[in-house]
Amino acid sequence: MRIGIEGLTNFSDEDPILYHNVAAAFYEMGLKHESLEVLKKGIEIFADDKELKKFLNDVEDDFDDPQGGEFFGLILLTALMHKQLRRKL
Repeated sequence: MRIGIEGLTNFSDEDPILYHNVAAAFYEMGLKHESLEVLKKGIEIFADDKELKKFLNDVEDDFDDPQGGEFFGLILLTALMHKQLRRKL
């Protein structure tokens, strides 16, 4: 988490995956509101990033889901797959 936040501090406008990873970490820790704030800030900078927008929608939808947690596994899996794909490109 600390490394992710340092990355956002030092490289805030270089890669949307930083926002995605930090938001996923916050979400995993149960800090949903913080996760939303990170995603919203990322979208302000990377307005065309479809993955950030999708993740934001997913987290917002989770607030409405009475069961909540089941959906998080999909979010985390998506984040990890996105990260791996970006490394290969």
